[in-house]
Amino acid sequence: RRIDLDKATLEMLNNRYTGMRIYVFSKRNGDIYSRQSIKLPKICKSIGMKPRSFRTLRHTHATILLAASVHPKIVQERLGHAKIITALDTYSHLMPRMQNVAVEVFNSI
Repeated sequence: RRIDLDKATLEMLNNRYTGMRIYVFSKRNGDIYSRQSIKLPKICKSIGMKPRSFRTLRHTHATILLAASVHPKIVQERLGHAKIITALDTYSHLMPRMQNVAVEVFNSI
């Protein structure tokens, strides 16, 4: 899926990958690897990073966005969930300020 990226990530990818590559994990000829063939924990270890899975990265991504009050619809789209309810059911516990925001709305009236 296509997602927008921040400047720092784009710069890092542009410095790392040159040419006509349009996928982060692609072969030199541009073909893509299957998700199962990418050994992310091994890649992490090779660059001195704690091994992580794609699932862990997805969860961290969603956590950061929701903690920063990014609308759940945007999180749903970035994660590729078919329905917003999936994102809400899975990650709503990560939005502890939701009650505070509701109270603040009525305090400001």
